[in-house]
Amino acid sequence: MPVQFVNYRGEAVSTIAPQQKKRPKAADESFHKGWRVTGVPPGSLEAAQLAHQKKSRLDLQNGKQPKEFIDADWLRNAKQKAVRAKPYALADAAEICAELARKAGWLQVTVTAIEKTVSQTSDTQHVQ
Repeated sequence: MPVQFVNYRGEAVSTIAPQQKKRPKAADESFHKGWRVTGVPPGSLEAAQLAHQKKSRLDLQNGKQPKEFIDADWLRNAKQKAVRAKPYALADAAEICAELARKAGWLQVTVTAIEKTVSQTSDTQHVQ
């Protein structure tokens, strides 16, 4: 049994929530939204090395054997960041940005397409 309330105008207000309409699913279509340039920012490797040195000193004080810092391992697992927040509309512009980022000291710079491809299955029959 729903509870009835009265608002300041004296009108009855119901506590039953209105039924929400279900949205139709978006059509599965392929799209292409441009190219994103990502990489490891300059100074990140040096900052990670400093943090490792600090941790190594603490480990030595606590009597633990510190692990060796290996640049290649850190770079393999490093989180890449976007060079530019907005993706490029042209592939050539993204390549130019990637080259400038490499010159500025970014590491492991990559250009990736932001796209979704939907494979179409053939439902038609071929008649001879």
